[in-house]
Amino acid sequence: MMNNNLIARASITINAPAEKVWSASVNPEAIKQFMFGRNVATDWRVGNPITWKGKWQGKSFEDKERCDAFTSPISNGNIYIAIMLG
Repeated sequence: MMNNNLIARASITINAPAEKVWSASVNPEAIKQFMFGRNVATDWRVGNPITWKGKWQGKSFEDKERCDAFTSPISNGNIYIAIMLG
């Protein structure tokens, strides 16, 4: 029997101004640079879809997720993005 209620968490500290990290986190052209050329389409509003498109080993793919939580660094100096797969 497979447990479908798995949660993965990751955290990273980046030595850069929060505004610069924020821009790289939500700007589609910047995301493309560190996400293997993937295109992202979303409005980053909680509950709304996130669609990733690209190619991997010559095959096109499309992944759909949902934005579950989102805070900008303006509120507290930290960035928090939660994404629900599927």
